[in-house]
Amino acid sequence: IRDLFLEHRMKRTFCLILLHRQFGLDKDERVVEYQGTSVPWTVRDIGKNVVSSCWIICSDGTVRPYEFQYTGPATSVEGEDPDPSRPDQHSSSAPFAEGLFGLCRYPGDNFKGRVEMTEGRVNINLIPRDCERDTLARTVAWFFSPLLWEFRCVCK
Repeated sequence: IRDLFLEHRMKRTFCLILLHRQFGLDKDERVVEYQGTSVPWTVRDIGKNVVSSCWIICSDGTVRPYEFQYTGPATSVEGEDPDPSRPDQHSSSAPFAEGLFGLCRYPGDNFKGRVEMTEGRVNINLIPRDCERDTLARTVAWFFSPLLWEFRCVCK
């Protein structure tokens, strides 16, 4: 899979993510992350400073966002702005993605990994060095930029 990301020049645009959901959402809710914490927001409260951060690749080839990130009015997101609706940016990953894997936004060159923990309907992301060594966790995201090969995201 890494070769596909490298061949299609997506290594600093997208990452591969294991699709997972820690809690249920109402029809009018979306998971929005801000500075390491993700909570459900109602659709009517999502403004222009919220961008897609994770996408599902559907069996018909369409791409649908399922997690979002609040960027703030003066904040830019590092890296190229991904457009998963462009076939050249995701078609190569489609055979691997349907139902199991999706795409997530490249987290930036300074990313040091994270451990996501869920409490009720809140996801809290910790820097790995702030977690106990024996934390039981599973890898849920893979990065293909040489700068990030050693880092990962895990869920507890």
